[in-house]
Amino acid sequence: MPLKQEFLVSLFLTEKYILRRKGVSSIGLSTIAGVSASVPLLMSASNPEIAVYAPEAAAIVTLGVVGTAIFSPLLAKKISK
Repeated sequence: MPLKQEFLVSLFLTEKYILRRKGVSSIGLSTIAGVSASVPLLMSASNPEIAVYAPEAAAIVTLGVVGTAIFSPLLAKKISK
């Protein structure tokens, strides 16, 4: 399991069983911030050797931003019921 998923699962379990809440806010924390899509381009500006990879990396991160923006609220809604 990747680190982000392990972190999300541990947040959810902590909120659910220790704090005795529904776990909705931990799911809300699982989205990727939109500003992170610019990080590959900023990194390529400081290191020209990786400039060829920047467009593809930005596209991959943007896909993650859009995917988590769509699925996290749906998952939170399902958990809150």
